Parts: sequence; structure tokens; C-alpha cells
Amino acid sequence: MPSFKFINNNQDFTFILLPGWATDYRIFSPLFDYCKDFNYFFPRSGLAIKKLFQEFSKAVEQFSINKFNVFGASLGGFLAAELFREISPKPERLILAGVKKKYPLAGLEKVENYLKRNKQAYLYKFYQRCFFSPQLWQWFKKNLLKDYLDKFSLSFLLEGISYFKHAEITLQKNSKVSLVWGNNDRIVSFPERDQLSKEMFWAHTDIVKGCGHFPFLSSEFSLKDYV
Repeated sequence: MPSFKFINNNQDFTFILLPGWATDYRIFSPLFDYCKDFNYFFPRSGLAIKKLFQEFSKAVEQFSINKFNVFGASLGGFLAAELFREISPKPERLILAGVKKKYPLAGLEKVENYLKRNKQAYLYKFYQRCFFSPQLWQWFKKNLLKDYLDKFSLSFLLEGISYFKHAEITLQKNSKVSLVWGNNDRIVSFPERDQLSKEMFWAHTDIVKGCGHFPFLSSEFSLKDYV
């Protein structure tokens, strides 16, 4: 069962944070440090996808979360879109960072083979591709890289890849949605970004300069813009 953590900053509004593949809530830790204007709610460990939806509503009720947005990064964006469609009470806004419409099956099968061959080598290259800023890459190497390389089991990583095979961003027209990408994202290409923004033409779109797959880590990014 996923266990959830609630950071209570004694605010009325909460951001529910769903991290991406091969990361956990710590990828959001700079937000916790510099932005105390909101409460934060997130899974304590990596996303246990099969159990997440079963336990989510119970946990929201347990922590008395009423006014909230859902923020999903990468794989967490696909999960956030599902939550946005299905859960009650409804989030006020959905924010999707570093997402594409769908991941091609052939590419995912290659990733599965790479992981089975050498999990740590593939993860290191993947993490490196997620960063454009040398400063943010150094922050990640210092604080998270070693633990992430050791922490995530092969079966856990393959579960995420399996989810990607069937995941697709589909949302009702005129839903309150924001799409956010780094302008130097090497995981989501410009054509993939363009495809989704054109298909979801009603959504608010932001391109954050000078960063890669995790735009929320940039000093140019502010959660206050998404309330």
C-alpha cells in the first residue's frame, strides 16, 4: 500500500505531487524548501501504481485535504491525468510537467532490454539526459543519484514501463489544465510537445527556459503561477 506524507505549512491550499519514473518525492524537495505558501501531499516512496488509486481518496480524506491541485511530472503526469478524471472531490487544476501524448511501444521495449542487461548503467544515462543545467545535474548527483541507482528494483522499474505501454494523456476539452516543459527537454522532443499542446489547445502552456525534463527545479518556475 502506498504510504502518503503531508507537509503541513498551515496553508489553505495543497499541491498533490506525483513524481516521475525512477524518482520519488525527493525530486520535488527544492519546492518544499523555497515555497512555503502551500501544503504538500505525496507518496512517500516510488509510485506503487496498482495500489495508488485504491488508496488515494482514503488518504486525501484522512488528511482533510479540500482545496488542491494535482501536479504530475513525467510518468506522474499520466497518473495525475487519471486522478483528475476519476477522483472526487475534483482538483481545482491539473499541472502536467514533462509529458507527451503517449510513449511508443518499440522504444519502451528497448528500455526494458537495457534495464535487464544493466539497470544501473541505463539509469545513470537516463538521469543525465533529464538535466540540461550543469548546476541542477550537480545538485542531483550530490543529493539523489547514488540512492536512486541503488533503491529502485528491476521489477519496480519494469512495472513503470509496463504502465507506459498503455498510458495516454486524454482529458476532457476545457478542463483546467496547465502543460509545462523545459525548453531543453531531451526526453520529450519538440514535435511531441507541439503535438500535445495543439491537441489540448485550451490548456495553459508554459515553456521554462534553461532546463530539461524537470522544469519545476528551475529558478524560473513558480508554483504560485498555477493556483
